[in-house]
Amino acid sequence: MKIALVTGASRGIGRSAALQLAARDVAVVVTYVRGKDQADSLVAQIEATGGSAAALQLDVSKVKSFDLFAQNFKSILQRKWQRETFDYLVNNAGIGGFSLIADVTETYFDQMVNVHFKGPFFLTQILLPLLADNSKIINTTSATTRVAYAGTSPYAACKGAMDIITRCLAKEFGARGIQVNSISPGAIRTELADSALDKNPEFAQAIANETAFGRVGEADDVGKVIASLLSDDNNWINAQRIEVAGGFYI
Repeated sequence: MKIALVTGASRGIGRSAALQLAARDVAVVVTYVRGKDQADSLVAQIEATGGSAAALQLDVSKVKSFDLFAQNFKSILQRKWQRETFDYLVNNAGIGGFSLIADVTETYFDQMVNVHFKGPFFLTQILLPLLADNSKIINTTSATTRVAYAGTSPYAACKGAMDIITRCLAKEFGARGIQVNSISPGAIRTELADSALDKNPEFAQAIANETAFGRVGEADDVGKVIASLLSDDNNWINAQRIEVAGGFYI
């Protein structure tokens, strides 16, 4: 059995990815920050359909907590699946945010960096000894690294950094057969985007109008791609940024 760790999986894209992986007989460890009930519900949903899952609390902005997280994760691997390693790491946890450059505070900037760049970098580093040879890593980035939108600069810059780190990880980990790619969603209707999409239908329509398929994306549009990339059908795709945006601004 393959085992995946999906960060930020109590909702949105992470939740969809966890469900799609479980449907493909992959055991899943999902992380949450404050949404314990949502994460527990997800675990129950997976196990009710014959899958195997567990939930762990993780705040990716708190690098000093990673040692304890790694210990807890290792304990779950041993106790639940009698494994010392796992196979798939999905660095997906993120937060929403919108601020024009003139209004960006240092606190806001640091929050974007800690969650979307520093956290995933050091989490990958500390979990490297637990990653099996020939395993796979997916980093969730963003279409805003290609299409500039006012108000997204710190967020987009951090996601762009993760696209670069993806290639560096693939280069350094290639000797172990570890495959690393990033997926870059466009506008996706998730809890993080509620204020921008559900509460602003004009904005949502403007996004849809600039997308070849004429609609805003849904979490499953991305979750299915994550599960597909982690399958053996895609073993020769490596060090790539794959945009999952339905033809956004082409």
